[in-house]
Amino acid sequence: MLAQDEADIVACIPSLRRYARGLTADRDHADDLVQDTLERA
Repeated sequence: MLAQDEADIVACIPSLRRYARGLTADRDHADDLVQDTLERA
């Protein structure tokens, strides 16, 4: 993975976490969802 690609993905994490928390209303489940998403990316 290119360094810039990795930096772009890391920059999206806060937004992904906020979105996931809005979807799930559960912090732990939201973090699991984000982790699964990042693994696929």
